[in-house]
Amino acid sequence: MDKVLETIKKYLLRANTDYAIMLKAEWGYGKTYYIKKSIKEDIEKIINPSTGNRYKMIHISLSGIQNSKEIYNLIIGEKYKLVNTKTGNGISGFVNSVADFFGISLKENFILSDYLDYRDNIICFDDLERISSKLNLEDVLGFINSNFTEHNKIKTIIIANENQIEKSLVRQEDKKVDDAEKSVYSIIKEKFIFRTIKYTPNIEDVLLSSVQQIANKKIQQKLLDNLDFLSEIINLSNSKNIRTLHFVIDNLQIILNALTDELFNQSIEEILLFTTSICYEYKKGEFSKNKKITPQNIQNINANFLALRSLGKIEKTFKAPERTYKDEFYEKYLIDKFQLYHFFQSIFDLVTTGFLDKNLLIREFQELITPVHVEELKEENILYNQIIHFRDLSNEEFDKTTKHILGLIKEGVYSPYVLPELLMFFLHFKEKKLLSYKEKTVLRKFYFGLKKAKEIHTYNKVLHDRISLSDIKHPEVINLYKEVGKFHKAKQALVEKKQAKELFKNIEKIDTHGLRDLFNNISSFQPILKDLKISTFFKFLMELPNEKLHRLVTIFQTKYLDASPRDVADFLSQDIPKLNELNIKLAKHLKRYKTNNVQRYHLSDLKSIIDRVLKIHE
Repeated sequence: MDKVLETIKKYLLRANTDYAIMLKAEWGYGKTYYIKKSIKEDIEKIINPSTGNRYKMIHISLSGIQNSKEIYNLIIGEKYKLVNTKTGNGISGFVNSVADFFGISLKENFILSDYLDYRDNIICFDDLERISSKLNLEDVLGFINSNFTEHNKIKTIIIANENQIEKSLVRQEDKKVDDAEKSVYSIIKEKFIFRTIKYTPNIEDVLLSSVQQIANKKIQQKLLDNLDFLSEIINLSNSKNIRTLHFVIDNLQIILNALTDELFNQSIEEILLFTTSICYEYKKGEFSKNKKITPQNIQNINANFLALRSLGKIEKTFKAPERTYKDEFYEKYLIDKFQLYHFFQSIFDLVTTGFLDKNLLIREFQELITPVHVEELKEENILYNQIIHFRDLSNEEFDKTTKHILGLIKEGVYSPYVLPELLMFFLHFKEKKLLSYKEKTVLRKFYFGLKKAKEIHTYNKVLHDRISLSDIKHPEVINLYKEVGKFHKAKQALVEKKQAKELFKNIEKIDTHGLRDLFNNISSFQPILKDLKISTFFKFLMELPNEKLHRLVTIFQTKYLDASPRDVADFLSQDIPKLNELNIKLAKHLKRYKTNNVQRYHLSDLKSIIDRVLKIHE
């Protein structure tokens, strides 16, 4: 039973009511949709006990309303389906028609509302919290009460977010409340509102309705087949926001439309879990520019994370710091779904930017469904997995595994990026007296191994981003991590220099789509100009055809202007001197143009982008 609908029905079936009722809900809960779409047909079937006619709904929004005349105009416009009614521009012809019908001269004191009948109408005043700041809330409710509810017995439903009204009135210092136990709003409200109905959407019903409205029947059926699991993830978000639910459905349609049936069928729960959780976190503002939360915060929630997390909980020496966002995300969505979690960069980018790299999406899912056989794993990886799950090893297996790993570390077999995590475990083992080695001996083996590993292993951004010292902090681990960081930065500089040179070396040989892919292969946080000679780059720029020049300008905007100021400062600051140098050359060159052309248009855009970036960076 829909209790909200039943309460409204009881109100409508009472004759000669002299009060209004209110439907309240948070923003995004879909209260307007509920009134106009979900129950409108039901309530317009009800017979008005006072007239014997069926009710007809009039719905208007009070958002931005400046005066009572605008309210009248909107009601008339909605009742008689007129246009441009808020300002009254669409009313004049209608006024003339009404005056002619009643034989009234407009020179007389003519009040249009006196000649219009609303007895069979249900007037819904929506967005009460959005009225203009020029208007007084008590005056608006008083106007509605005087002209519709109390004196004319018109059925009236006021729709609002009461929390926002309360916040607004608290800021009004000129209001004095005699009754200290009552808020300003409650005192105003009790004069005009008889009953308040709280609307909380039924997420399962809204979800089903949303999926059933998907035009692509194939995608619709796929989601219907997995509706229970999708509903479960949505409920984990603790959100009743209908707009966010629709955002989830929209993104899922884009993703499913890009995947083959094989990829989808083998990874449906992974898709639903990641997409839905990221959509809700994004809409909650967790990935906004003013928060220091990046994809890396949730990228590596894996067996290593759980193992290190457990060490932090049981070990005094390995005490964990304050709870991180990764902890919150795990506890909210993944406690009993950890095995299904997989980070998809392509989906994260779609949710946060609106752009889907289909090639990356397909690559990620192909990697996900490609089985990895134990016999294909290298010996060091098998041992690494065993040490993560050391609690399940026999005494003999533990001794053999730890000894073998220390030997491989000393030989430089393990990547430098893996060593900090391994050190956490070995220091824990030493603390618990599971190792016979002295701590100095363990550290010496690790540092000797790091020296060897630097000579053998290459730059690996994925492994670097996986390291997270926010989970557990130990001074010796931090020291080792700093040494790994030095190795990473040195290798990264060489790779970036090579990539940047290759990037601009190959631009002339590829089409615009290839150009986009080339840039997409370089991290959005990676500087690309710092190792280039600007005079050479500028010459290259001038020789580009307009199509490629246009694409390059767009790439500059995405990389430098669409990034947050913090990202530019943290990651792209090394490009700033080069951007400044390029900007000077562009300014001089643009002055030489005697006439405008398409090339000048693109170069002007590029200079404008660089100007804004430099100003923000200041």
